[in-house]
Amino acid sequence: MNTTKRLRRFAAALTHTARAQLQARPMLRAFAQAAGFCAAGLILSLAPLFDRPLPLALALVAAPGFGPAAVGAFLGAACGFLLFWGFSAALELLAGGFLILAGACIFHDLLPREKRWFTPACACALYMLPGVVCLLGGRVHAFDVAFLLAKLALLGTATVLFSAGLKQDGHGRQALALALLAGCGRIVLPGSLPLSIILAVGAVFLSSAEPSGLFCAAACGLVLDITCPQAHSMCAMLVFSALVCFGAKTAKKPLRAAVFLGCCTSFVLFAGGNGAAALAGAAIGTLLALPIDTSRFTRAQASCAPATGPAAEKLEGMADILTYITRLLDRSAAYEQEPQSAAVFDRAAERVCRSCGKYGVCWNACAHETYLALSGASARILRRGCAVRDDLPAFFLERCCHTGGFLAAVNEALDERLCRLQYHARLAESRGILADHYRFLAQALHELAAPDEPDAAQLPRYTPELGFRARGVRAGSVSGDHGCSFTCGEWYYVLLCDGMGTGTEAEHESRTAAKLLRSMIESGFDALGAMQMLNGVYILRQDGGFSTIDLLQVSLVTAEGFLHKWGAPPSYLLQDGRLIKIGTASPPPGLGAGEAHQAECVKLSLQREQMLVLVSDGAAGAETEQYLGRCGSLTARELAAGILDSIEQAQADDQTAVAIRLHPSSAVKKHNTSRKRILSKPHI
Repeated sequence: MNTTKRLRRFAAALTHTARAQLQARPMLRAFAQAAGFCAAGLILSLAPLFDRPLPLALALVAAPGFGPAAVGAFLGAACGFLLFWGFSAALELLAGGFLILAGACIFHDLLPREKRWFTPACACALYMLPGVVCLLGGRVHAFDVAFLLAKLALLGTATVLFSAGLKQDGHGRQALALALLAGCGRIVLPGSLPLSIILAVGAVFLSSAEPSGLFCAAACGLVLDITCPQAHSMCAMLVFSALVCFGAKTAKKPLRAAVFLGCCTSFVLFAGGNGAAALAGAAIGTLLALPIDTSRFTRAQASCAPATGPAAEKLEGMADILTYITRLLDRSAAYEQEPQSAAVFDRAAERVCRSCGKYGVCWNACAHETYLALSGASARILRRGCAVRDDLPAFFLERCCHTGGFLAAVNEALDERLCRLQYHARLAESRGILADHYRFLAQALHELAAPDEPDAAQLPRYTPELGFRARGVRAGSVSGDHGCSFTCGEWYYVLLCDGMGTGTEAEHESRTAAKLLRSMIESGFDALGAMQMLNGVYILRQDGGFSTIDLLQVSLVTAEGFLHKWGAPPSYLLQDGRLIKIGTASPPPGLGAGEAHQAECVKLSLQREQMLVLVSDGAAGAETEQYLGRCGSLTARELAAGILDSIEQAQADDQTAVAIRLHPSSAVKKHNTSRKRILSKPHI
């Protein structure tokens, strides 16, 4: 049991790490999404009917709309069709899938995604073109016509269901799972055992204790009988076994597994014939499903129940709208054009040369020569930022009657071009900030519409010990450093912000930043998303006020977490008598947007009662490192106080030190440390 708990905690920590990395890296998130859809498309391409391929994978191409997911699904489907069905049988499906993907790419902005019937209708119409061409390529049989119509109906229905499944709809997810089960029928394990039998038996056994198990057994059995028929009806065997298990009302899972296997064995023996594959699949599937905890899935379904209400539907609708606006903003940035350098000379010619008597000679008769002369000089002019007489060739100067006016007009146009470039850069930055804000709001609305109830079994196993010490500049009464500690679910947060400068303005800046970050995290925003939104606020505000960020996010269940640093000095980890420096000096938030301007995220563990020390700029330096190297074993409060006592009070900056350590809950008395706030006023 302890091993199982450790594996679950390890899986939970690994999942959270993966989510944090995907949240921080959009390119990695897109690649992971494309890889998942590629694998699903490959499996769906294997689904057969009358030993012929089905267009289920093409429905997965059309469902998400154009993007990395659709491209990945098409690549996986193409590989599956070619490898398992051959080129001649896969030609129609490959052509139809390419047309669907190309149509989604070309008409992405014109597709009315709010009309559910439009995308399936377009997918069927585009697939019908190569289907009719392949049908007319040989002798037309009634069966081929009927099969083409059946594939079109299946493509449209699957597109509707897959689109709903990708939006967390229960029926859509079930349809997608059954389609993947149909594709697994062609994956044969040693002993001529289809993989789909093992998966179907495992799913039916897990749901056999609930009334929905009968529906699951009937659906999985029908899929098995159609895609990989056996000597006995798999639908009858699974329904009989699920019905007996549900009627037996067996609470203990091992006993229910024995009853389920006994029912499968009895059905095969009484039916007669060779049922070795069915028995082997039933045994393997039941044994593999036995250690899986179904209570977590039951709680997840219960927590998702309110999503069917009108309020949750409105939240989902608002989240979809914000996501669509984000895509529009991201896409508009790709088509934005910067001012062209040729416009500089065109403006000068319009202002000065239009009234000149030699305008027809320079810009009509000798237009090509004039263009080459100005093009050769443009590189030097643009690099310098202004035009001088030596930049122009000799023959142009001899011909030009208004050289001074032409150069003045060029310099004026250069100034206008520089302003346009700055405007475009500022506009692109603001657009990116706005897109990020919409994206984070959409994620928060999605999570709010489908709340996830906390796992009752995951009780806190660690208790935080927090110590802090703060004082203002030159031992003043006002400190520009501020922070707080709070608990949100299983996560314990410690936040330290250092306002730019000192005094009342710095204190207001750090307090505002800490309050905003805490409010967003407690409202459901991810820590990285909350810091990115604060960064956007700083950029758009343009008042020169900034605050550094030190944010510890650690689980009270696993004692593992992350330290987010943005502009703050290095932190320190005391572990087994060793001093480990964490983080590097970096610019604070509010100086730029994009991947180059993000918080540093360091994964750490406090399972062995390591002491983590966070300090502001005024408390960072060689004196602090020397003290931490010789301080020995102290409590968190004693360590924080000792850091400030080892530093000169006459420094021209605020000084704050925070020490955090986690203890196993059984070894530490309950206290209210997690609810205490790190005050801005000094504690002496």
